[in-house]
Amino acid sequence: MRRIPIALLLAAVAVLSPAAARAQDTLPRTPQPPAAAGAHARIQPGDQVGVRIYREPEMSGTFAVREDGYALLPRLGDVRVAELTAGTLQDSLRRAYAQYLRDPGIEVTVLRRIAVSGEVRKPDLYLVDLTMTLRDVIARAGGITETGDAGKIEVVREGAHLKLSRGRDAQFLTEELRSGDQVVVGRRSWLALNPTVAVSTATGLVGFLIGIYQLVHK
Repeated sequence: MRRIPIALLLAAVAVLSPAAARAQDTLPRTPQPPAAAGAHARIQPGDQVGVRIYREPEMSGTFAVREDGYALLPRLGDVRVAELTAGTLQDSLRRAYAQYLRDPGIEVTVLRRIAVSGEVRKPDLYLVDLTMTLRDVIARAGGITETGDAGKIEVVREGAHLKLSRGRDAQFLTEELRSGDQVVVGRRSWLALNPTVAVSTATGLVGFLIGIYQLVHK
């Protein structure tokens, strides 16, 4: 009986390896973003601006930024907020409200409307803080399902698809997203979902090929 050629053994390994591979179902872990993350992000139409005025609950609240870039704020009326950072708007509102309140303490937060769909446990529309990473947003949606693939994540924006690489996705801050964006988590391949069946089938195929080779070269 002749020895089985190395080329045939390598072919067997090539068949078995992808069948045994499993896709990761969690995003890579990275350090939490610093408190200053999102500080330079600018307010966009479609965002929600949270204004908290200390000791003035009736003047506090969350206000939508319209397409024209304005938000309707208590006492002040329409205020142009688009293209400002949260810090710049906070300083501006402190000066504006000083004509009604003595030394007003004001805190401004900016939230983006992000839809999360695909292979997540709770697909929905979420308001997310600018300091959150994409990994945090997906966690808000219940995390990736058993059939989801962390290597198949994309952002859909006005019909365009932005695919995120596995090395970048966990560090992708929501300040880089826009209100109205959709985060889509893709499904794992059939091989990844059925590794036992795939390996068994591949093993049988390799055995069959080796048997044919031995039969032909007796």
